[in-house]
Amino acid sequence: MTCFICGCLPLSSYGPMTTLSKSQVTALLKKEKKVEPKAKEPRLLEFYDPGHSINKLREMFPDFFHSKIGEGWYDNEDFAKEKDKPQMRKISLDIVEGSLNKTFEEQKKMLPKGQEVPTARVLISAILLHYLDSGEKTFEEHWAGTCTRTAHGNLVNVGGVARGLSVVYWGADAGPDAGVASLWTSSEL
Repeated sequence: MTCFICGCLPLSSYGPMTTLSKSQVTALLKKEKKVEPKAKEPRLLEFYDPGHSINKLREMFPDFFHSKIGEGWYDNEDFAKEKDKPQMRKISLDIVEGSLNKTFEEQKKMLPKGQEVPTARVLISAILLHYLDSGEKTFEEHWAGTCTRTAHGNLVNVGGVARGLSVVYWGADAGPDAGVASLWTSSEL
């Protein structure tokens, strides 16, 4: 059942939610043990985002990423160096249903009130922290579009976790392999 005011789906329709506190995230980022997969249940992640840049996460967990520091096309892109203030966030760990084969503008319009397309930094942080906590790799089948743009104005997509998390750019056109995830705005947490 959708909300009669804005048409959004209730949180219960997304399945179980995992919450990672600041202390849990701090402990996960310090772990140096092999990650064992858990059951594939949670599809929403509420987590403490420490605000690390993409490059910092790549330095901390080089084996998680497809390209290592010095090998990636985006090493020197501003978006890979950007940090954010630490804060709690809530994000979908799936592509928004129906967002494949749509342009970026069409995908943005699909998101319910109180949700937005995440930045590459936020999405990568969520994917990595969820993996460190559960062992589950997300966004393996489809690319997840973000609102982040390269220095040349292309949008950044994230995905391909099976061989290491990949970061690519695209022109915002419709494609069968790229959808969007959704991030709850801070006022909706």
